[in-house]
Amino acid sequence: MVHDAHRVAPASRQQRHPAHEQHGEPRADADVARVMHVVRLGAGTANAAEGDANISGNAITVISTDDQQLYTQPVDTNNLQSNLCTFKYVEFAKYVANGAGGVQLEGVATADAVNDAFTAVGYDASNTTYRTQQDWLGSIALTAQQTTEFVNALKDSAITDITPTASNDGTTLTFTFTEGGLYLIVYQSGELTIEDNATHKLVWAANKPFLAGTAITGANPNVNNATGVLGTNIVDAKSTEQETFKAGSVSWQKAGTDGVALTVLNSRCTKAT
Repeated sequence: MVHDAHRVAPASRQQRHPAHEQHGEPRADADVARVMHVVRLGAGTANAAEGDANISGNAITVISTDDQQLYTQPVDTNNLQSNLCTFKYVEFAKYVANGAGGVQLEGVATADAVNDAFTAVGYDASNTTYRTQQDWLGSIALTAQQTTEFVNALKDSAITDITPTASNDGTTLTFTFTEGGLYLIVYQSGELTIEDNATHKLVWAANKPFLAGTAITGANPNVNNATGVLGTNIVDAKSTEQETFKAGSVSWQKAGTDGVALTVLNSRCTKAT
């Protein structure tokens, strides 16, 4: 199972994360693999100790370094809910505690796109080794190419609007759902020009989809990184900013009366830190 947030034992592995990617669609290379996590749920957890894992968490929190990545206009810190980027989602699968400390996936999304997504990553319906598509996906590790194809096949199934709750001066968004599970959250606001004047242009590329799960605690074996939180190392890789200083702008530096350097761009002047 593809996942931004965590992988489940057995044979759990933690993925890597890049700093930033280029504009455009997700690339079928190592950068995508670093963005996506693969989670293993299902038969491998069935022989755990007695007792249910806690799958009651129903939120996914997204944290970015730059608040502007999540807004369509400069952030209003007095009203963090204004000018948020828009999102849609699809619930790919819900968590089911198996009564023995393990967690399994139960498929929720049933559109043709789901079958297309599995076909894109090599699922063979004639293979009877696995009970469901989700069990099969939970038993493999997707390559960067497969991860990209899987998400791209699913993203048009995200048709339900969702408005996150913003906090921490706009750098954190919390998406709340009806139950614990695996969700694909798809950014809808497109590429955004935040500022464009005579000297300066700032453009944010469209965010790539977030495929992530809500929190799981108390599972045996433990579910690695199952916190329901996508940190800056993941979120920052979903989009990039492109800042251009136009011809004719003048950048220079001088000292203030207190001896601290001032950075000046045309008529704008800010004290260096």
